[in-house]
Amino acid sequence: MLALDRDSATLVAVGTTICGASAIAASIISGLGIVPRSWTAPLGQLSAWLIAAVLAAIGTSLTWRQLRTAGARPLLFGGTLAVILAVSSLALLTATGWR
Repeated sequence: MLALDRDSATLVAVGTTICGASAIAASIISGLGIVPRSWTAPLGQLSAWLIAAVLAAIGTSLTWRQLRTAGARPLLFGGTLAVILAVSSLALLTATGWR
């Protein structure tokens, strides 16, 4: 596992909290109909670009040494989470009749 110093761990915790709170706030705002439908597509595109930027930033901060030190466990964990997310999303879509 990658070890973080105290400042980095605090930064990760704060960033995760802000991200989670922002996602909940965005869901509430969207559900209440406050955001006009014409903004939905541009905001979705902005979201995709921001996610790509974050992933690029993470990728540029990693080194091969860190990846080798971490081993296969984080990769397997991420893959498992991706499969669980995909299966649960498809199950919810099927259960609610979305096609």
